[in-house]
Amino acid sequence: MNGFNNNSGKLNGLHVSFLNNSTREGHGLLISFSNTADTFGGAQFGIYNNTQVMKGFQGGAINISKQNKGVQIGLVNKTDENKGLQIGFWNKNSKRTLPLINF
Repeated sequence: MNGFNNNSGKLNGLHVSFLNNSTREGHGLLISFSNTADTFGGAQFGIYNNTQVMKGFQGGAINISKQNKGVQIGLVNKTDENKGLQIGFWNKNSKRTLPLINF
């Protein structure tokens, strides 16, 4: 836990901070205003979540991933490759762009 920023190469566990969490590879839980990761399995809760390869859950205002294998719930959800579910005001993946729900 940290007040402003957590940064790790490899995370297995929990990152909680006010401003930003970032990891190259991780499994567990990220809670912060902004969460970024290269590869992450688990859950991210924040206003802005950005992950290259996401396997799990993203919950926030803006959720972005290159590959999503899980669930994105937010106002705006965007992924290039989706093998999961998007629920939000605006959802975009390589197949379609839809409001409310996308798969």
